[in-house]
Amino acid sequence: MPRCLFCPTEGNALTDEHVFPAALGGNLVVKNSVCKACNNGFSEAFEEDIVKRFEHVRHIFRIPDRRGNVPDIDTKVELQGEQLDARLMGNGTLKLKPIFTKEVRNGVEERVARYVSDRQEEDLRKSGWEMAETTSGGEVQGFFSGRLDFINLPGMLRLATKIAYLALVFRMGKVFASSSAFEQTRSYVRTGTGATRARLFLNEGFLGVCPQGPHLHSVVLVGQNNKRSVDAIVRIFGGLCYFVNLYECYVGADFSNTLVFDAHRGEIVGALLTHLQGEFLQVNYVTENKETIWNDRVKSGEWFTRFIDRALQPKTDT
Repeated sequence: MPRCLFCPTEGNALTDEHVFPAALGGNLVVKNSVCKACNNGFSEAFEEDIVKRFEHVRHIFRIPDRRGNVPDIDTKVELQGEQLDARLMGNGTLKLKPIFTKEVRNGVEERVARYVSDRQEEDLRKSGWEMAETTSGGEVQGFFSGRLDFINLPGMLRLATKIAYLALVFRMGKVFASSSAFEQTRSYVRTGTGATRARLFLNEGFLGVCPQGPHLHSVVLVGQNNKRSVDAIVRIFGGLCYFVNLYECYVGADFSNTLVFDAHRGEIVGALLTHLQGEFLQVNYVTENKETIWNDRVKSGEWFTRFIDRALQPKTDT
């Protein structure tokens, strides 16, 4: 009988589980693998909060959720020298937040509505408003920002560990990944207790040698008998990097695997490795290189911001 990957629950009512969160554009699933209690628990404990914090990145790079929707985000716009609140819609349109004021005209106090949409104007008419005039638009300059202060919080580390473990299941199979060897990893994802399995890291040399675009999520999996470990490198949106130790007493055969997923297109893409043992080299380079910066939210966040800025620069012919 099928059993939940994360707890002892057995039965036929297990749900499919996404390797990368569906709200981050992921559609790779491990079928019939997680009970509803674990699935809902992950969402409530950390996943829902974390994916919401990535909405700005998803909007910029047009990455849809499982329903094909790009998120709406709050923004500020400058219109005719005035800074206004607005909503940047997933379809690319902009909605200004209506402004309601009281003004005195010819000795009569009037309520004035500015920047209302056609639908809002119609609703106001139905409620008894008399529309004397409407405010026209004009050229708009918009701007928005997001915060990256969450990238090394416990919830983000649990999410990175969950992604690494589900990638192991997806690539290496349920029988191998469900063994008791990975129980501490499963328990950490489920409860958030015990030794932290994931670490935020920044290594610019590694990122330069193994470039990925901001629309890509990836996991590098490596099992090394001589190091007695099974490890993973998880990259979110191509530039946020996490090193995940899945098992620290490994005595099996060496193995490696890379999973790269295009969140914009919703498909697996081929991994370009410049060496037959590319995955081993990547993991060992990150862990042994003195340039690797561990658990530094500020430096990782600054690098990721520059990475996003570069990706947004218009390409020029050379």
